[in-house]
Amino acid sequence: MKTSKLIILLAAFSIIAFASYRLGAKKMASAGNLIKNNIQFSGKILSYSRSHNHSYGIVKIKVIESNRREFTGSDSLGVFPYRIQGDYAEFYGYIPKAISIGDLIVLNSDEQTFTYYKSGKIEAETMIFITAENENIQYVRANTAFK
Repeated sequence: MKTSKLIILLAAFSIIAFASYRLGAKKMASAGNLIKNNIQFSGKILSYSRSHNHSYGIVKIKVIESNRREFTGSDSLGVFPYRIQGDYAEFYGYIPKAISIGDLIVLNSDEQTFTYYKSGKIEAETMIFITAENENIQYVRANTAFK
């Protein structure tokens, strides 16, 4: 009797875990597709700040070239990784330690990349993603210039 209850409990747990995994994978795939929206811009780093959550932060950018004058990505899944308004943009995501104010950046949404250049050479590259972590969302809300 105890063995059959244990088997039923284990089967129920496995089904719930599998369903939860599938739902999360579908949400992540949807978020990845939202980022692929033909946004490209380049600019110089004006400033940056890092949170205490795995170097997540904000890069503030003077836009030099962009295929869109304005872009405000909003998504119910979390914080969109970039925003553009005129000649100013912000990137929200992982910030490598090697970057400096004045470095050139290039964001390509279709390739899901944010690339840092120093003296014309790639210094670092990071993937762009929609963050759903509450700590990151609160950090962006508190530190963005877009209020």
